[in-house]
Amino acid sequence: MTEPYRDYVDFDELARQWPDGRDVPPLLADLVRYLEDKPWRSLGDFTLRGDRMDDYWVEDGADCWPHFGFLMRLPDGSRVAQLFREGASPDNVPIVYLDSEGEVRMVASSLEEFLAVWALAGFDSAGDLVASGHRVSLPFDLLYQADSGAPDGRADFLDFLRQRLGREPQAIIGPHPSHEPIERFFEEWSETQRQKMATDPTLRSIAGILDAYIPRGKQPWDRVSLDIRVAGARCEIDAPEGPKTPLAEEREIIPLVLAARAARATGVHAVRGVWHSAAIGLTPDGLCRIAANWQRESVFRDGTRPTADEIAADLARFPRSARWMEPWMNKARQ
Repeated sequence: MTEPYRDYVDFDELARQWPDGRDVPPLLADLVRYLEDKPWRSLGDFTLRGDRMDDYWVEDGADCWPHFGFLMRLPDGSRVAQLFREGASPDNVPIVYLDSEGEVRMVASSLEEFLAVWALAGFDSAGDLVASGHRVSLPFDLLYQADSGAPDGRADFLDFLRQRLGREPQAIIGPHPSHEPIERFFEEWSETQRQKMATDPTLRSIAGILDAYIPRGKQPWDRVSLDIRVAGARCEIDAPEGPKTPLAEEREIIPLVLAARAARATGVHAVRGVWHSAAIGLTPDGLCRIAANWQRESVFRDGTRPTADEIAADLARFPRSARWMEPWMNKARQ
């Protein structure tokens, strides 16, 4: 018997990771309830549990969190999200696709259209993906695969959409939106963040101290990475040669790393507190960035993890909202 989607969908986790100050669309809550007992892969291969943009996908990507409501993660790490654009009306919230390799594209003009496309998309005789007479864009993993061993769930899904939307899903699908808005968003975002990195005094100081490690003359993607682990008063920075090998300049740059860590837990980002795991990235153009992960628990060189007292100390100085608390932090409350 095919397992259900139940273990792959979680509305509470979706809501926890939704952008602060925004409500998850009721349609998504109904979708989760609908999917829970449906056979896995009957509508494709995905998880619907929420997610957030991260620093490893784009420069300072975690700071994008107010702009994206992540719906799905696909097997290759790609994601599907609602895009909240500054100045856009509440009913102008398109669905976008963020490829694990950096490609971005628009998928649909609205959540309703995305679901309709998901239910109806198929290949025509010319090999184009179409739905209701329009060429559409849908991640391959969301297409039903006859060889998956799961029953085809599209007809039942269409019935669900008819009842939930009160109209024929075919009527919702229109001409495919231009990819230009999402492409422009990330082009402008990347340029802005790179300018910040180039002028940030703390990052410039770190780059100056680590000048010998900068991979000058290499390709833009040839970066040197130095792992960082922090909890309470503990901070470790690894050399690039191997895992958990102390960096020779560790003591010198720890105060700078901690200052950069604290700076990203201010203003609009104060709700997320501070990270405990990150990496210094040095690029051939001489720039330094710190890519952080607010979800990951650090594991120190001696094999230990943050203690309850260390977590409590970080939370006391840099509180996290309930949406940003991770399960491994609960030991500080016990």
